[in-house]
Amino acid sequence: MENSSKRKKVILLFLSFLLCAFLGFFISHYYKNNKDEWIPVINSPNKNIYYNPSRIIHTRNNNVRIWLKLTGESAKDDAIKFGAKNNIPAERYNNWAYDIELWEYNCKNQTVRIVSYASYSTTNPIYSDDTIYSFSPVIPGTIGEDIYRIVCK
Repeated sequence: MENSSKRKKVILLFLSFLLCAFLGFFISHYYKNNKDEWIPVINSPNKNIYYNPSRIIHTRNNNVRIWLKLTGESAKDDAIKFGAKNNIPAERYNNWAYDIELWEYNCKNQTVRIVSYASYSTTNPIYSDDTIYSFSPVIPGTIGEDIYRIVCK
């Protein structure tokens, strides 16, 4: 009976080890594939554009939405100009850090539109716009075409 008890303990210990190993693998795999990672689409001295693969959204109408993050002086200048069109004073952009934009692609028709836009300072939102713009053609040789190739493979 003593051997049987030792055998049960060894089996339970082994099963516990397997369960811990499985949970460790699952958790590390989950976090590795769901991290908040922004991958560069374009890196230049004045403007950087990034996308996050875990934030690509496939809609019910077969379109693809992608969040983009824009940084750099040229992106800041664009944000200030866009804000000015909407009566946002340039001073609000003194601590500008980045813009976030949601673009939607219709892969079949090779068109794109901006769905949402927001500018952020280092501490607070500066301005956001949820005006859904009309689709327009993806223009060859532009950043829009580079992103089209990512989402419409």
